[in-house]
Amino acid sequence: MQTAGFPAFSFINLTFAKILRMISTSEAKQLILDKCKPLSVTELPLSKLSNEVLAADVKNKTDSPPFHQSAMDGYAIRFDDTKSFTHFKLTGEVIAGKANTQKLMKGTAMRIFTGAEVPVGADTVVMQEHTIPEKKGLLLTQLSMLKMGANIRVKGSQIKRGQIALPTGHLLNAASIGYLAMLGIDKAKIYKRPSVGIIATGNELQLPGKPLSGSQIYESNTITLQALLAEMHFAKVAAKRVRDNEAFIVTTLKKALNSYDVLLITGGISVGDYDLVAPVLKKIGVKTIFHKVAQKPGKPFLFGTKGKKLIFALPGNPAAVITCFLQYVKPALQKMMGYPSIDISSFMAVSQNDFSKKTGLTHFLKAFVTTKDEVEVLSGQESYLLSTYAMANCLIEVPAESNGFLKGELVLVHRF
Repeated sequence: MQTAGFPAFSFINLTFAKILRMISTSEAKQLILDKCKPLSVTELPLSKLSNEVLAADVKNKTDSPPFHQSAMDGYAIRFDDTKSFTHFKLTGEVIAGKANTQKLMKGTAMRIFTGAEVPVGADTVVMQEHTIPEKKGLLLTQLSMLKMGANIRVKGSQIKRGQIALPTGHLLNAASIGYLAMLGIDKAKIYKRPSVGIIATGNELQLPGKPLSGSQIYESNTITLQALLAEMHFAKVAAKRVRDNEAFIVTTLKKALNSYDVLLITGGISVGDYDLVAPVLKKIGVKTIFHKVAQKPGKPFLFGTKGKKLIFALPGNPAAVITCFLQYVKPALQKMMGYPSIDISSFMAVSQNDFSKKTGLTHFLKAFVTTKDEVEVLSGQESYLLSTYAMANCLIEVPAESNGFLKGELVLVHRF
């Protein structure tokens, strides 16, 4: 059947032509990461290093422990003496933090406490539970269990002076920061975090907590993005809302590009009469790397650059904002911070329900994965719904060429 002189398959051809003009999700990710470079290096004190990435090796300046150290409360002895003695004469005590100049003599013992320096001549510490106090001495029990060097932390056994404590590219967590403090290191060189600005566009947007009027809706995207960035330890990220007015948007974006390394824009990126973001970005000199990705949600997603500045223009639908942030923005920020690897937490899980779709677009489905690696697609996949995202803990990625999957099949899961 034909209509108005057009072949019957023309609509299908046009549909695929539109899809072909979009780039794939993998292409989009690569194009973004290709534009991301670590920023300049700065030096910060330990108190400000959490979740930062080392920009230089940290070398140890002293042995750790700095001396042979007792690992517990007990008595310092010479192990060879246990072949001839069970009763030992006490000749003193050693406490943590106090220098000891006494030398341990044959057949004697010294009281010692956890963290104290093992006296010269001693090579073993007997835990106090394996001794019986005597007048001016002690009796050792359970000698068959005692080994040479027992309960002593050897000088430099954790790390020796001059060795690399933590390498370039190491992501600093609480333990690694504590480790540096243990070594006497009070600061380290890290890659600077990119500054991030957020702008939401739309005449209909109203602040939460204020009454709605007309056809207004509450604006959640800036707050959602601030929360996502807070999870990455970005503090107090500025956000601004602007009406769908070209002059206002031009002024706001120009100012933002002068102020931030990365700009996140939500809304106004599709093809409607009031979708002004794409033409305004072009007008102010932003180079569009791509506009539209073959995915759902988040198809009308634009990525551009201006000099070293990165611009992510995200759709206005809340679920699309989160999906695009997790898949594209977060990895970009990590690379700019010098992360050693950019890896979305992904694994295969067994689907607990069916899902079908047409080929052509990659789908990211809000889902919930259990500790048994079983995953359920949640109801309510529309891109305007945040209620489903609030219950989700992962996304299922369904490839563009796939028609979906059946219950019991393995699917690719991205954990939040």
